[in-house]
Amino acid sequence: IHAKGKGLVQTYWVFARGRTVVSGSATASISGSVDDMTLDDMSNDGSHISMGSNDLKEVGIVIPDNLYLEPKRSANFERLVDWNVDLLLRLLKAVVARQHCMKERKPHGIARVINPVHLAKDTVHLAASTVNATVHMAASTVNAAAGMIKPNHNQPSEYQFTSAGKEFDLNNPRDEYVECIHLPRFDKNTSVAQVTADDITLKPHIEEQLRDYVTKVACSYHDNPFHNYDHASHVTMSANKILNRVVAAEDMNINMKHHRRLSLDAVRHDYTYGITSDPLTHFACVFSAMIHDVDHPGVSNAQLVKEEDEMAMLYGQKSVAEQNSVDLAWNLLMDPAYRNLRNAMFIGEEERKRFRQLLVNSVMATDIFDPELVAKRNRRWEKAFASSSGSTVSSSSNDEDHKGEEHQSSADLRATIVIEHIIQAADVSHTMQHWHVYQKWNRRLFNEMYRAFKSGRLDKDPSLGWYKGELWFYDNYIIPLAKKLKDCGVFG
Repeated sequence: IHAKGKGLVQTYWVFARGRTVVSGSATASISGSVDDMTLDDMSNDGSHISMGSNDLKEVGIVIPDNLYLEPKRSANFERLVDWNVDLLLRLLKAVVARQHCMKERKPHGIARVINPVHLAKDTVHLAASTVNATVHMAASTVNAAAGMIKPNHNQPSEYQFTSAGKEFDLNNPRDEYVECIHLPRFDKNTSVAQVTADDITLKPHIEEQLRDYVTKVACSYHDNPFHNYDHASHVTMSANKILNRVVAAEDMNINMKHHRRLSLDAVRHDYTYGITSDPLTHFACVFSAMIHDVDHPGVSNAQLVKEEDEMAMLYGQKSVAEQNSVDLAWNLLMDPAYRNLRNAMFIGEEERKRFRQLLVNSVMATDIFDPELVAKRNRRWEKAFASSSGSTVSSSSNDEDHKGEEHQSSADLRATIVIEHIIQAADVSHTMQHWHVYQKWNRRLFNEMYRAFKSGRLDKDPSLGWYKGELWFYDNYIIPLAKKLKDCGVFG
């Protein structure tokens, strides 16, 4: 196949003992030992695939001992998958509910919309199916040993892009990083609508595809001490909690007498720069948190660049791990197997593009050591929030003029930078939580860095000056970040 940045690369069949075999879109179940199989048993369509070990040696394939396609799943792994699926499912229902209220067209994947005035609320019927966590992405490269889905920039997809959206395939994710993401304007019809997320029952195949997607993402995380699926779930939980704490109506420090022409929802929309009015934004932020470190190698971007790793060369030696995570998660989402899930998430090209942009900006924000990105974020913060006197403005809702492009652009700029800071805070949330939580994750980070040092992939022994390094990190990153979140005004 032809891979972006690499040219022609060879793909291989991977055979595992007593597990499922995947290559491209062909999937087959293998029972027993590979030693009992012969090349003649392979069918043209891949419906049944078997090969003996001698045949494998003849074609140059060596099977390591104890090679399995999927990592062993613990009860904790399954619990985290269930939790992430449940959270994203609830947020997706809110997205679909808003689509229904917009009345642009009937959203995809709705089994039922209940009128809460006349009918009792229905329950959601989850499909009782066993999740097949094998990867059947067409033309995707699969790392069988770790169960990881590798980005395939040449992957064909039935999902139709308009000419305006093709830049997603032509550029690296970092090239798509923008200063301002345009969120939807306030819609009074959706704010007073009676249909809510609790009134939505999604069709079973939507839930099945969401579970399958989350499971494959989870399997694509490495068994690192820190940058693993546990960390991704912790960041996801923290991002959702922070977003849920964006100001409630009663906490807004404003006088409604100055806004007699506006509803409370409209004022809250302005006060939070539109973040609270768009369920897709909330969904995208939580989704980004879940995938932000997928396929993380357990070493820094600087080390990958130093080693002249292929991934570093592919992404221009900048934000290497972050760009790889975006590509991997996006390519998987664009697989034909998740068509119904995508149709439930987006009702058009505009929403798809906004979701993609939120995903890119959010994940790129987690690269906190890139000087270029840090400088850009600092300039945007000053532009969005600092007045000429150097103080921070309280909120856009204090402006008398609630119309016009200038007001909307200012709100969008503030929303974009606030969302990025929320993701950053979630990524290091253990530093702002209980002492035992901080100790747990700080120990894991140290172990990961020390393992890299012992393997020759980190120059300095992290045990030398760790304590002072933590103090420096608090003084120069954690505390300034917390102050910015306070000063942005969206938390009351």
